Amino acid sequence: TLMYFSTTPRGLIDENFSFLLSYSKVFFSSEDINAIMRRLDLDSDNCVTYNDINKVISSLEINREYLTNANSYSSKYQCGLHLRPSPYMGNASSNLFSNFKQIIRLYFATLLDIEAEIEKSRINLSLRADHTINDIFFLIKSNLSLQSRIYLSKEDFSSFLLERYKHLTSSSSLYSHQDISLIMKRGDLVHKGYIDKADFFDLITPFEKEYRDLVEKRISYNTAKEVSQGTMIYLMNLFDCIIKSERKINNIRESMLSYKEDFSRIFNEISGKEKEFFTVDNLYDFFCRNNIVAYQDKKFKLVFIRLDRNRTGKVELFEFLDELTYII
Repeated sequence: TLMYFSTTPRGLIDENFSFLLSYSKVFFSSEDINAIMRRLDLDSDNCVTYNDINKVISSLEINREYLTNANSYSSKYQCGLHLRPSPYMGNASSNLFSNFKQIIRLYFATLLDIEAEIEKSRINLSLRADHTINDIFFLIKSNLSLQSRIYLSKEDFSSFLLERYKHLTSSSSLYSHQDISLIMKRGDLVHKGYIDKADFFDLITPFEKEYRDLVEKRISYNTAKEVSQGTMIYLMNLFDCIIKSERKINNIRESMLSYKEDFSRIFNEISGKEKEFFTVDNLYDFFCRNNIVAYQDKKFKLVFIRLDRNRTGKVELFEFLDELTYII
């Protein structure tokens, strides 16, 4: 395998080393990869040969059972842990927590990107002159005879996305039931089982004040008035963006399942002295300490808004755990 991934005649592992590690089920940062390279480069010639790899592996007492069971997820995970560099001598629990922090870094970095993309789609929709919240709300609502039911159900979104507007070429028109659940999860912040008007407003309206005010000032007719095809395309683009983003985050959540015992530990590290909650400043400090991203006001605050489910300006432990563990 090492010879296959090499790009030089002597079998050296250089820039393709990170590609080789991508086959592991463990997330490796660029710092991890550089540290591993330094550990494997026994003769300090800035190249890693097959002999270097063989000597290091031979020095490790790895259980042969893990290596032979190639189809086992746990075996690949365990082998990945043996190759990971240890920044300090510590117990197994400390090393596992260090691995979990790498995944948390990936999680937050991904959130920064996807929240910015969703906000951009919301802004594009908000600029449409015929876009009003109530009109689109009642347009999605499938059974207009039930006027007393002022909320959207999973069936409403299913009917709207899977049937009525699947002919729009801008939409994938291949939404699964899981995709509908991802939209419901995104809108139903406190798990009521439905999305009311306030939830829907936050779901499709930008958080940037200039555009939020623009949508709020538009006249709403409380009807199922049709909107233009252009506005509908922008709406469908927003739903596409939400679904693709939530799929990505859902997959990262799955990789954190084996670290559940460390969730509270991460929360305490973010909250610091507060302990019972953390604020936007606490989260910013955590991002800086872990080199997640340089501070960008609008982009960064979108992540905090996502975590702050009940909109109190504070993220409590139950909100944090719900965000990390709610897998569709």
